[in-house]
Amino acid sequence: MTGFGIFQHGGFGKPHALGIITLVTLVVAGLAGHAGCSGRFSRQVEIVSYSATFLFHWIPAVTETTTRLPVGAPLFPDAEAPGLQLVSAVLFVLFLVVSLSSSGVCAPGSRPCWRLESSVSVQARAGASRQRR
Repeated sequence: MTGFGIFQHGGFGKPHALGIITLVTLVVAGLAGHAGCSGRFSRQVEIVSYSATFLFHWIPAVTETTTRLPVGAPLFPDAEAPGLQLVSAVLFVLFLVVSLSSSGVCAPGSRPCWRLESSVSVQARAGASRQRR
């Protein structure tokens, strides 16, 4: 369920904090989705929370990859490199834009600004509009 058992660095650290934050965020998302604790914003809270857990694990993935690869000459010397912090900031901005627009938080009460639709649903809607004519 978690990686708490593999963090053998002599005490509580950033990986432990990330694991706890992720578990708390998953609980919030689950409650919002099933219990409707957030009232009319339950769906938005659920979407943003699940999206946040994805972001929480992209940042360490990018950090580990860019501080280790290519072997012998990594892109960044360490996790505190300014360029790597910029990459993390860009990931956070992308997270905000996509999660807020897809959840409909941008315009409460309206349809989400951005959503993925299958070609089947698009074709069904087009067929329905043709039948009305």
